[in-house]
Amino acid sequence: GSGRDGGDVGDGGDAYAHALRLYAQHAADEALGRTCPHLSLEDYRLRPPVEVAFFDCDDCLYFDDWAVAGQITRSIEKWCIENTGLGPGDAYGLYKEHGTALRGLMETGLVGDGDGSTPTVERFLHDVHDLNPPVTDTLRPDAELRDMLRDMDPRIRKYIFTASAREHAERCLEALGISDQFVDIIDTRSCG
Repeated sequence: GSGRDGGDVGDGGDAYAHALRLYAQHAADEALGRTCPHLSLEDYRLRPPVEVAFFDCDDCLYFDDWAVAGQITRSIEKWCIENTGLGPGDAYGLYKEHGTALRGLMETGLVGDGDGSTPTVERFLHDVHDLNPPVTDTLRPDAELRDMLRDMDPRIRKYIFTASAREHAERCLEALGISDQFVDIIDTRSCG
């Protein structure tokens, strides 16, 4: 027969297992406050299994009270003052207006594609993520995080998604001892 989520539940044992999964999911959703008051239990469906998980890097995947993120912010501010003529606080203004300081620099023509008239995007990314002290001095291997990632369902592909440069994320993952836990890194270059 056909289950309420549209899938075939087969014999009675499959239907029972389906009903248990549906009940467990619904109970968990209610406990977390994730139920929709306009959705009847009759219309409730099992969510498809998770296939991909995305983890943001700085102060999401790990927490260091914004130490590394603060270093990057200060590095961006310093770089913008020294290389573009922007004043103090202007890099943050670009961030607020454009979503990232880099996007703001690009849209205002303060960084370019290498025609020689402005610093390049690549130079910006390299310079602002070349932190001192390096992340290897700030971050330490995190066995609990490693265990959590390792214990996830192995069918779930794990990616890093970051507004930083790939090289920065690679250094963070290496310092945390978890670089082998991810399929790939989607960084600011990947998103254009």
